[in-house]
Amino acid sequence: MPSRILYVEDARPFQRILQKMLGDIGEVTIAATTDQGWELLSRESFQLVICDFMFPEGDAFPLLFKIRKQFTPAQLPIIMLTSAADKVTISKFHGVGVNAAVRKPPEAGHFRDLVFKMIRQPWVERPEFVTGDVQLLSWMTADQAYVYCPNLEIQTRAETKAEALRLMHEEIRVLLEQGKACPTISDPKLTTYFPPTPTAAAETASPAGSS
Repeated sequence: MPSRILYVEDARPFQRILQKMLGDIGEVTIAATTDQGWELLSRESFQLVICDFMFPEGDAFPLLFKIRKQFTPAQLPIIMLTSAADKVTISKFHGVGVNAAVRKPPEAGHFRDLVFKMIRQPWVERPEFVTGDVQLLSWMTADQAYVYCPNLEIQTRAETKAEALRLMHEEIRVLLEQGKACPTISDPKLTTYFPPTPTAAAETASPAGSS
């Protein structure tokens, strides 16, 4: 039985390119929006998700949060395709559980090899980051706050952002006491992402005047 790949992408040219590029590796199913992607994942089985980052309705983070709440990186690997190749954005991807991030458009040979191997033996790529000062990244889900340190690849979570940040500082303090090299964090800069709550999303989707 062929492997099933879900490709979440709104641009038709890229849909056609990847279907042609990966057609002999697995069966590629297209979702044009993140909502369609989650709907397919909720009722069908896939071995890999390939996802674009930006969509007309917003970015892909809400979908990534939903996937990782239900599937681990080993159970359902995710490859992000993105034009945003800066280190901060890539670190956010890895902070929410993306297995690998690839610059868009991908080089065919490398990308085919990555997809083939990721389906058969999923792993999480470890991105390289510069040392020195680091920006802590923070985001919220409906019931948890997360803080991620890309240099150290440490993530903490708690019910509040303040507690998650306290736990991050505690992790760094322990490493310093062990004599390990750590980035300098004198005044943490928090980049906060708030995905829509289920209630807000439902209200947005409801037509005006509906009961």
